[in-house]
Formats: sequence, structure tokens, C-alpha cells
Amino acid sequence: MKSRIKIVSAFVFYAIYSGELLAEECRQTMSSYNDNHCVVTDVLGGKFVAGYSIGIKDNTGVKNNTLVMENILSNKNFELYGGNTPASHGYNLIEKNNVIISDSKLGGLNSSGAYIYAGSMVRANENLVSLKNVIVKGKSDITGTFTFGTTDSQVSNSSVTVHDSHFMDEAIIYGAQGGESKWDNSVLRNNSIKIDGSKFEKYTLLVGGMAGNISNATLVDNSVNINGSIFEDYVRIYGAMNLASKSNNVNNSLSVEKSTFNHLVNITGLLSSITSPYTPVFVYLKDVIFNSKVDIVGIQTSHSQNLSGVNLTLDGHIEINKPEDSTILSGRNFGDKDRLTGNTFNFRADPLKLKSVSGFEVYNFFLNENIKDGDILLNTIDAIDMGKSMVTVDGIHKNSSLVSSGKATLMSNFIGDAKLINSETTLGTATLLSFVLEKQKTKNGEESIIVNVIPFEPKPEPKPEPKPEPKPEPKPEPKPEPKPEPKSEPKPEPKPEPKPEPKPEPKPEPKPEPKPEPKPEPKPEPEPKPEPKPEPNPQTQAYLSGRNAGMLSVNNGLVSKITLKGEQIEPFVLVESGKNRFNMGKKLDLITSHFLVGNAIYSEKLDSSVGVFFEAGNSSYTSYNESRLPTVKGKGNVNYRGGGILFQKKGNGNTRVTTSLRGGKLNYDFKTNDFGVNQNITSHYNSDSMYWGAHIGIDKRIKIDNENSVTVRGIYQYTYMDTDEINARSLLGEEIIKFNSINSHQTKIDATLKNHINENVALNTGLGYQYEFDGKTKGTIEGISMKETSSKGGSGFASVGIEFGDKSNFSGEIKLIGYVGDKKGVEGLLNIKYRF
Repeated sequence: MKSRIKIVSAFVFYAIYSGELLAEECRQTMSSYNDNHCVVTDVLGGKFVAGYSIGIKDNTGVKNNTLVMENILSNKNFELYGGNTPASHGYNLIEKNNVIISDSKLGGLNSSGAYIYAGSMVRANENLVSLKNVIVKGKSDITGTFTFGTTDSQVSNSSVTVHDSHFMDEAIIYGAQGGESKWDNSVLRNNSIKIDGSKFEKYTLLVGGMAGNISNATLVDNSVNINGSIFEDYVRIYGAMNLASKSNNVNNSLSVEKSTFNHLVNITGLLSSITSPYTPVFVYLKDVIFNSKVDIVGIQTSHSQNLSGVNLTLDGHIEINKPEDSTILSGRNFGDKDRLTGNTFNFRADPLKLKSVSGFEVYNFFLNENIKDGDILLNTIDAIDMGKSMVTVDGIHKNSSLVSSGKATLMSNFIGDAKLINSETTLGTATLLSFVLEKQKTKNGEESIIVNVIPFEPKPEPKPEPKPEPKPEPKPEPKPEPKPEPKSEPKPEPKPEPKPEPKPEPKPEPKPEPKPEPKPEPKPEPEPKPEPKPEPNPQTQAYLSGRNAGMLSVNNGLVSKITLKGEQIEPFVLVESGKNRFNMGKKLDLITSHFLVGNAIYSEKLDSSVGVFFEAGNSSYTSYNESRLPTVKGKGNVNYRGGGILFQKKGNGNTRVTTSLRGGKLNYDFKTNDFGVNQNITSHYNSDSMYWGAHIGIDKRIKIDNENSVTVRGIYQYTYMDTDEINARSLLGEEIIKFNSINSHQTKIDATLKNHINENVALNTGLGYQYEFDGKTKGTIEGISMKETSSKGGSGFASVGIEFGDKSNFSGEIKLIGYVGDKKGVEGLLNIKYRF
């Protein structure tokens, strides 16, 4: 027995020495208010507090306290608090107090991350209660931060998280509670409940942020989020609850996904005694099963007032197994005030039947992958009053069977003069579809709204009308030749008439054989009409921007700007940076940096310089592509690495011929948030391609006098960029893009005046013109051709530079170049050479 006492004593000593307090210390309300870590080991139940402050004389607050319970099996009731103070004054912080319970089984639970029950000017932040793999047999009352009898309190970022837990009795959970007295004021901001994979067997109340019957309260961004959970009994869920006499509510929300409710359930985004006329509230339900009556409300108030700002969304598979009792309302209040204007209903779910839907000004439908021809999406027993409402379809899933055309019923039963808005959408980002809405009478005499999904067909290019063949000129008919009149012949003498022979008896005429009925000629079968192919989305031209930027970067490399002096050993370095705008799409802005390093040797046998070089470049770009749909702004980066060989030969009369061959690898990416009719689709890709190129340049120096000379230069440059196949990724899935190869044929001619300021410094000024003959960028997305782009066009340029070290071993040039025309911008070049 003594040995057991020694072991326990040693364990307690070690826990205290290491900064952890065990259950007995956590039971005491001693003033230990900051940085406590308490481990509950007692299975007998009771009250435990990690951090405690009297809060009357000191201004230390209660911060960074944690109460931990792990592997406790007990039938007793527990009260667990991360931080606790009876009074808080003078803007004291009550923050980062936590209760963490895991792998335990309890009788009942009453817990708060922070519990504050008196004081003024309270500031509570980031207090938490977390349960993971916990079974509670008795009643539960859990709050992230609880304040009572406090004036001018602010509670923010408090939360209750529940994972894989089981509540066998009544459960009441608040993200935060603020105030109970009618003189209190509270602000509750960004407090939340998060429940995942849990089960509730009895009555359950869930409230993201709650202000009691106090004087004034503001609730902002409070939320309840439920995923993968089961509720067996009556459930009430509120994103926020504000019972203050004066209240303000903004962006409170409620989300339920992949959950099942087996009993009556009330889902309300905001319950408030009174609120401003426009109050943003969000309710989102996806893949939820309701096996009993469900009542879904955006905003509920106890005053007669206008209600606006509700955004309610049904997504995925929503199953209501008591449709005759189930309703969806934008708002519920007293009186006949406006509960319509500014409220939006987003239907993205499978076909659904229920009793009624009301109070929405805008109905947005999205046809998901399960919607097929003839389906009824929103089937209501009661007619929906659409007298002041509008309906539109804002999208379709690319795997829907309606993509190839078809129709579905959006609303089975409505009254009023609904405004139908036809629309078009992108299928992913690749193709376009049109939605044409119409009203239609059902067999029961009810009015319904139908959507016809029509793929756009690309309009064929008009063919030239065939020229009419020339008609032959009419030939004159030959006139008939006159015939000679016949001569009169002599009449023969009359002969005696013969006696008549007896007439034979008439034989019956044979009956004609019946003619066979003519067989009808077979009609030719009509040629099968080809299925309509969707029109490519004109916005997809933006995908070519990454290729364009890549080709322009490589094309603007430094190899054609190398000039050698013909030394035995001649290393050289070139660095250039610039910013240019190209007329591609609408425009493409390119910021580039290029680097080239190499070495050349002079061969007396060839009377030429031969060199090798390494080149690299990094660029960033912003592209703008215009079409009849909204402009797509894209961004990306380009880099290339490569190398090559250089050959330069001096000719007679101060002429010089330079040629090169190079190759390497180009990497580029593209991202935009602007695809779609509503510019709400983000897409991106990464790609790489091989490139190679060659150039030849001829320049001639013309001496004017001892101080001045003119160099005239002509260059032809060819660049090839290989094909590539990539997957463009967006939230709607992946789309296959195939890029064609690109060929660039570019010529440049310029003249540079060189004026020697002294023996080692010269001023260079030049004018020139360059022209791209091809540079076409083509590709397909999902097998459909994108509208091509091209860098074809001309640009003029002017340059000014300082050349130094002409007579020394170390030489170079600093140059500034400006462009106008299809290429606009400025580039700066540094060219350095050293001779041994």
C-alpha cells in the first residue's frame, strides 16, 4: 500500500513540476489565470477549471489555459471550463482557453471554453470546446464562450467542434452566448459550431451565435456547419439567434451536408426579434435526407417588417420523405410586409417534391449531372407565387445528358406573371449552351416553367453563290422548202359492184386480263441529320496566352544581339530586361529578363569565330482576351533554358555574317478566375515544350569620318515551338487541351550611328523595323478548335546606347530600346565582352 502511495505521489510531483495540473488542483478555484494545462484523471465527476481569475482588482484576464480529458470512462456528470471568471472589467482579454475531450464516455456534460458571468467591457476571443470520439449518456450543455450579466461585451472566434461523437440525451450547443440582462450590450463575431460524423438521439438545439434578451446586440459571421451526422429526434438549428431589443445581423450562415434527420427539424438561418430591412443570411443544404417534416426558413422575426438578403441553396441529393408537410420560406414574420425583394433561391439539387416554396425574388437553377430529359426539378403541391419573381438557369454539369439537347421542367406549379430570363453558359470552359425558358400548361391545368437546352452550332462560313451558266443564243429555225404540187392522175373506169357475202356470226370478244397494280416506288430514306455540336466558348482563346508569352519570350532571346570582335578567346555575357505590350487577343503585357553567357574562339583556318553559349529567361505576363462574353484576364510565368552554337565570319568591305543554331526547353503556366458567362470559373494549367531556332544576320559598317560610322544590319530568325497536351483544371473538372506547334519567321532591319566621344566611349543611336510573318498559335479543347491568335505584324524601334572599352580588354554596351506598333514597350540591354 505504501509503495502505491509513493508511486502516486511521485506522479503528482512530476505532473506539477512539468507544468501540468491534475484533477485535484483543477477542482480548486485558486487564482491561477494564465498558461495552465490541466489533465482530468478523476472518474467521479464534478467541476474542473484550468484557469481562474477573481477579476475584481487585477487586469490580467484569463488566457492560454487548457483542460484536457482523455480516456475517461464514467457515468458521472462533469463541468469542464478552460477559463472561468466571475467578473471581468476594463477590456481584459479572455482568450485561447480550451477544453479538449477525447476517447471518453461520460454521464453528462456542461462545458465552456470560457465562462464569464459578471463584469463589463469583456473581450473574449478564440475560446474552444472540442470533442472527439466521446459518448455522453446524459444531458449536454456546451458553449465556446458563455457570458452572463456582462455589459459591452465582445465575443469572437469562439467555437465548439464535435467529431465522431454520440449524444444519447438532450444536447444544447452554442458557438457563443452573449448577455442575459436587458441592460447588456454584446457583439458576437465569427463564432461557430462544427459537427462531423456524430449522432444525436434526443432533442437537439444548435446555435452558432446567440444574444439573449438584452438591450443591443450585433451578430456578424456566426455559423453552424454539420457534416455526415444523424439526428434521431426533434432538431432546431440556427445560424444565429438575436433576441435583443435592438439588433444588427450580417452574414450569419448555416450549412448541412451528408446528414440524415429522422424526426421533425427546423432549420433557420437567423432568428431575430428585429433586424435591418436588408440582412444577408446564407443557408446551404447538400446531400441531406429528411425522413419527417422539415421547415426551412431564411430569416424569422417577431416584428412586422421587410425581410431581404436571404440566399438559400439546395445542392446534390435532397430527399424529403414527407413532402406534404415540408416547406421552404425566405422569411417568416408578422403582418403583410415584403418578404420577397432581394431574396435568392439557388436550386442545384436532384428533382425534389415538397409542399411549398415562397418568398424569393430570384430563382437560379443549375442542372446537375443527374438531371435528364423530362425531369421535374422543383415539384410543389402548392403553387409558387411568381408575380414579382424571375427565373433563370445559370449552368449545367458537363456530364448531364441534357448537354446534347433536351428539356426539363424547372417549376411544376406556379401562378403570376413570372419573368423568364433566357441565358447561355459555358460547359466547363470549353463550349457554350443556350437555355431557353417557356411557360407551359400541364394536363391538370397548372402552369409550369420549362427549360430547353440548346447547344450552339458553329455557323458555317458562307459559300460563294455559284455563277449562273450562260444560256446559249437561240438559233433561227430553217424555213421549209416549197413542195411541188402533185399532178392529177387519170380516173379509173368504174367496176361492177360485187354481191354481198353472208356475215359470220359475231364471236364474243375476249375479256382483257387484269393489269397488275403498280407498285409504289420506294421513297429514299431521309439522310440522318448530324447531331448538333456545341459552339466553342470564345473565351477559350485565353488558354493560348501562355503559349504566346512563351514564344514571345524565346523569340526575344539575346542570340541575335551577340557581336564579336574576332579575338583568339572571347567570352561574352548579355543581360536584358524589358516590359512590352503585344496586340494579341486584346493585349498581352510581358515583363521579361534574359541572360546569355558564352565563349568564342577565333579560327585562322576558317577566318571566323566559333562559339558556344547558354541562354535562360524568366518572364511574367498578364493577358486580356475579349469576345462577346466577358473579358478573360489571365496571368502566368514563363521560363526557358537552352544552349547553342554561334558562327561569325568577317567579309570584305567591313561586312560580317553571323549565324546560330539553338535549342532548349520552355515552361509556362496560366491561371484565370474569369471564365464563364458570370466570370466565376477559375481554371489553370502548367505546360512545357521543346524549342529550337536558327538565325542569320548580315551587317555592314560604313565609315563616315574618323569619329562617325553607320552600321546597317539585316536579320532573319526562325523559331519552332513543339506541340503539347495538357489538362486544364477547374472546379468543374479537367479538360484536355492540345496545342499545335508554332512557327515564327521574323525579319529585322536597322541602322545604327556610332559617334566616338573619346577613344574608349561611343554613343550609339539607331532606328529599325521588325516584322513577324507567322507566329500563329492554335489548339483544341475537348476536340474543339479554339480561336487562333498570331503575333504577325510589324513594329518600329529606336535605340540609344553607350559603348565602352573598344580599345581595352574589358568592353561592352549599355542600350535602351523603345518599340512602337504591334509591339510596344521598352527594353534595357547590357552586353559585356572580355578578351584575353
